[in-house]
Amino acid sequence: MKRIVDESDILEIIEKEPIISQRKLSEKSGISLGAVNLLIKKCVKKGFIKIENLNSRTVKYILTPQGIKEKTRKTLKYIKNSYNLIIELNNKIIKLSNKHISENKTIVLLGKNDEIMEIIETTFKLNNISYDKINNIKDIEYFKNIIVYFWNTELEEKLKEKNIEYINIINDKV
Repeated sequence: MKRIVDESDILEIIEKEPIISQRKLSEKSGISLGAVNLLIKKCVKKGFIKIENLNSRTVKYILTPQGIKEKTRKTLKYIKNSYNLIIELNNKIIKLSNKHISENKTIVLLGKNDEIMEIIETTFKLNNISYDKINNIKDIEYFKNIIVYFWNTELEEKLKEKNIEYINIINDKV
């Protein structure tokens, strides 16, 4: 799922590189040149940036105090949302693991070492929850009475084929 680019992304780029073409802004943000143009106009209208003509072909974007305030506000909102999602995932992991432990299941983590793995392992360690960790689906055959926790949807079909009980720790409801 691709994240939606908004004014804060443009403000972030402009803060780091005030003398930048709209084409370069388009490349860095991953949105069309037309969308960049609209966002720049929106930022100017809202008072987030000022445009200074350096010559006939080059402009300098200046972040205003209001633009800095908006960028800070959006960054804080992003941090709060991320923190809430981590807390939500933490609670989900604890609830699921308690259920599976009460069913005498061995919890097996299957996935690459990424941020999600780090969150799950930290939750397990802080709550003294035992688990096993594997990187390859072939290693599952060495376990009995297991529940596999994963988060990469590409693995789901393989787990179904092997008739292994699993839960997508991100997408499945508790």
